[in-house]
Amino acid sequence: MIKTKKISRVIILMLMIISLFSTLFITSSAETVKSKLSLKRLAVMESDTPYPNPHPNKVPDNIPLFKETYKGKEYNIPMYSDVNTGITGYCIEHDTPATGRIEMTVYDWESSPYWRKFSYQKQKLFKIALLYGYPNFNNSDLPDCDEYVATQCMIWEIEKGRNFRDDLLRSNSSKIAYQRLKDRMNEHSRVPSFDNKTVELKWDKNTKTYKGKITDTNNELKNFSISKVNGVTMKKNGNALEIESTRIIETPLRVNANKTTVPKAKSSKGMFLLEADDNQNCIFGNADDPVRSTFNIQTESVNMIKKISVNTGKFLSGATLELIRVSNGERKNLFFN
Repeated sequence: MIKTKKISRVIILMLMIISLFSTLFITSSAETVKSKLSLKRLAVMESDTPYPNPHPNKVPDNIPLFKETYKGKEYNIPMYSDVNTGITGYCIEHDTPATGRIEMTVYDWESSPYWRKFSYQKQKLFKIALLYGYPNFNNSDLPDCDEYVATQCMIWEIEKGRNFRDDLLRSNSSKIAYQRLKDRMNEHSRVPSFDNKTVELKWDKNTKTYKGKITDTNNELKNFSISKVNGVTMKKNGNALEIESTRIIETPLRVNANKTTVPKAKSSKGMFLLEADDNQNCIFGNADDPVRSTFNIQTESVNMIKKISVNTGKFLSGATLELIRVSNGERKNLFFN
């Protein structure tokens, strides 16, 4: 009896240990990864030396910084990078100080609590800005520092919904970088004017095919690749798309088109946020944002009669079919070629 009790106690103890380890394992796997924020050396627009005045947020003096005037007070703007990945990042919380190296929580952008505070429209704009901004889309004729500050300017304008460029963009090259970024962002979601429309193809008795043409008034057709459709050929001719089908398409058939001028995200880690309760939240990397367009094609309704031999099942050429109008007895012959 004593032995049985001892064995039972041992079993219960083992189960408790297993349960404890399971709990620890689950807790550990659910923990969010930690990372550190660092400031990267980068020339300041026209100058390769740091500003002499100390940074209000205690950033090391030997780090070159961008300067911004806001409400009569001067601020310096560092270039951020993530210590673990080396990926370039941007401040996404303008009014909160940055303190250089600090441990922060890493979130995938879709699971970030701070990211969820923004509207879908702003989230979309952030993604597009990072896709066309520095360093994912780099203008080889402009200094990296001006490209960076132009992208940071755009991020803040999206976040706050107000103008930062008049104070922040000091050099001509930074202004050029900003305007190029803005233009690319505006063009990103543009699609052909016939998007979501239906093209009706007409019967062509000469070619014995269905043909149609649709014109893109948005001048975007050249930037799209059209998916292939069995039995249908599509040819670009300037802003016109010429379509020819050898088969009947009774119900609208969807055709897909992909924009080829959208850059691919180069970040190996995708897009993520570094967050801390007492420090500036920052956004890093970039994510793909493909642009697609669709339209439908359909052939017109045409009555076709084929005369087939009962014996062979083959089409009879040279046969004649007589049609008689019931109302007035009018007769008309149809000849089969």
